[in-house]
Order: sequence, then structure tokens, then C-alpha cells
Amino acid sequence: MKIAVLGAGAFGTALAVHLKRLSHEVTVWTRSVARAIEIPTGSNREALPGVAFDPGVAASTDADEVVKDADLAILATPSPALRETLRSVTTSRPGLRLVSVAKGIDPRTLELHSQIAATLAPLSSFCALTGPSFAREVLASQPTAMVAASTDQALARDVQTAFSSPRLRIYESDDVLGAEMAGALKNVIAIAAGMVVGLKCGENTRAALITRGLAEISRLVVASGGRAETVAGLAGLGDLVLTCGSNQSRNFQFGRLVAEGQDPVEVLQSLGTVEGFRTASAACLLGERAGVETPIAREVRGVLVQGVAPRDAVEALMLRRLKREVH
Repeated sequence: MKIAVLGAGAFGTALAVHLKRLSHEVTVWTRSVARAIEIPTGSNREALPGVAFDPGVAASTDADEVVKDADLAILATPSPALRETLRSVTTSRPGLRLVSVAKGIDPRTLELHSQIAATLAPLSSFCALTGPSFAREVLASQPTAMVAASTDQALARDVQTAFSSPRLRIYESDDVLGAEMAGALKNVIAIAAGMVVGLKCGENTRAALITRGLAEISRLVVASGGRAETVAGLAGLGDLVLTCGSNQSRNFQFGRLVAEGQDPVEVLQSLGTVEGFRTASAACLLGERAGVETPIAREVRGVLVQGVAPRDAVEALMLRRLKREVH
């Protein structure tokens, strides 16, 4: 199978290497000439510093050439670049099947990537590939499981077949909305988890936050038309557990550094893309639209946008009205 990987970040690179190992014909598209030169030699110093991987993955700065004759295009650019990437794809290859591995919600329109693709690439089938999958561990062939969610069952099964290996197991789903929302919203909870670690609150606090964060995600997903069982699976619980306890997660690291007193804008500049920063406000707006409480997202937004002290945000969550536990 010929696969185009649109984006040369850490996860796009890791997937490209994984797919090359499975004997697929893979080409990575990047705007960076330096990355296009580096990746075939087994290095991507900006996205994966200190990591060496299998040489031989093709890379190019010519998007039209990369998607030419491709069977699938993996959308691996950060969320803010998704629209531009989709416009390029629809111009050169209308109808090209799309697999999105980015996680985010447009903070202006509140659209998911599948909804943006439906508008900009209406002839293309869409699949969200998501779940607990740090790029470095995929590169190291650590056993990993993900879910391919698409309303096009043939596409979901093609992704499942093409990507699966003894080290990467792909499950199939048709709940695209649930999988995408869970993957995006967990980034907000991961920022909050980083904050409680930065405040040295302890493991009790983090466990409570993850549990109530999962409930918050589930309420939003179900109110928006997704399924609760999707949130309980790899796209939700799996990814949430992964990102709420490791500095490999930029969202977690971002929250920790902010709670330790660093300026959010400066931390963003040093870390690069932190999807949860944009998604926190979107989550609050989605909750208001659906009539669903989003207390954790509100406090994260308060810290990042409104200048609330992280410790005050934790206290506000603890002092909410006492209630029965409901998921």
C-alpha cells in the first residue's frame, strides 16, 4: 500500500517508520527542507531529539508529489494547520482517503477534524486513528493498541489491516465523534494532572482528577452524540491514563510547569504545540452549548486564560457543591 504522511512531527515520523517496517511504500511531507533531508537518514532532531530510527523513509517538501497515487493520507499536522493541509489535499487528490492522528477541537467553530474534513474534502472518506500511543514507544516497537474510528467500515478495516503488527494492535469503531472528542478532551485533563503534580498534591489528588475527568469527558461526548463505551475504551480512558502521568505528554508537562510558576505563554513557546491549551476553552463552550457541567475544563481555562492561581483552581474544585457520584 502507498501511504502519504502529511506532517513530520514526532508521531507522524513514528507512524511512517512503523509502516515502512511493514513493507508499505511511505513518503512523509514536510515544509522543512532540513527535515526532508534528515528523515531518510534515520533522524528528526527537532521532533525526536536524541532518537535514531530506521533509515530509508522517503520525505519531500512537495505535497502534490507525496499524495500522488497514494492509497491513504495520514493527517499528522497540528490541529491549527489542518484546514490548510486539507485544502491542499482536495486540490491535488479529491477523494483521497484520510486518516487523522491529530487531536483537537477548533476553538472558533467547535468543529472536530471529521467535521472540518466533511466540509473541505467532501469526497474523501475519513478515519480517526487514536489511543494511547507515545511516538517514542511506537518507534521502539513497544506493544501499543489504538482504535480506528470511521463511518466507512471498509476504510476502518483497511486501516486496521495496514497498520496492525505484532507490536501495534488496531481495533475498529464507527463512533468517530466519540473517539475524536475523547482524544481531544483528555488533553485538558492532562494539563490539570500536570498542575496537581506541579503543586505536589500527591497521588490521591491525581487519581481523583483522572476519575472525575473521565466522567466529565463522558458527559460531553454523550451529550454531543457519541457513546459512553468509546470513552471507556482506548480513545478515552486509555489515552487519559497515558497522558496524565508522563512528561512525554506535552500537555502534562505544560500543566506542571505552569503550576510551578512559569508563564503559560513562555512555556508554550518552549514546548511547541500543546493542543489542550486551545481545547480548554472549546470544552467549556461545548459544555455550555450542551447544558453539561465541565468544572475541570473551566478551572484549567481559568488558570490559562483568566489568571487564576493553580492552587485556587484545585480548591475551587474541592469546594464545589457536595453531590452523589454520577458518571
